[in-house]
Amino acid sequence: MRILLVLSFFTVFAVSCDDRKDVKTLRDQTMAIHDEAMKEMADMNRKGRNLKQELATLDTLPANQLRRAAMVATLAQMEKAEAGMMAWMEQYQAPDDLPNAAAIKYLEEQKRLMEENLAAMKVWKGEQ
Repeated sequence: MRILLVLSFFTVFAVSCDDRKDVKTLRDQTMAIHDEAMKEMADMNRKGRNLKQELATLDTLPANQLRRAAMVATLAQMEKAEAGMMAWMEQYQAPDDLPNAAAIKYLEEQKRLMEENLAAMKVWKGEQ
């Protein structure tokens, strides 16, 4: 009887550890996407500053209207991507206190959102 109790404990413990391993893996994947998005955002912000400087010096001649419009649209995409990233970082909370199933569900959604943020960071470069 005692052996069955000990075996049951180790079985439950092993299953529990495997579930938390899934949570850790999903959290690590989400954070890796976040880290890549942060690098993209740094590059995007650098390019955005350059665009703003160029836009400020570009005259308003009709020949430049298409260029101005493209620059304004690109800057708007950049601002939207950065706002999405900031919103994600503001609302994200590590699901350490959630049960495994809830933590996995939460992290799957957070990973999806972060993938969308990363894609938005790459739009301005023509990548998707």
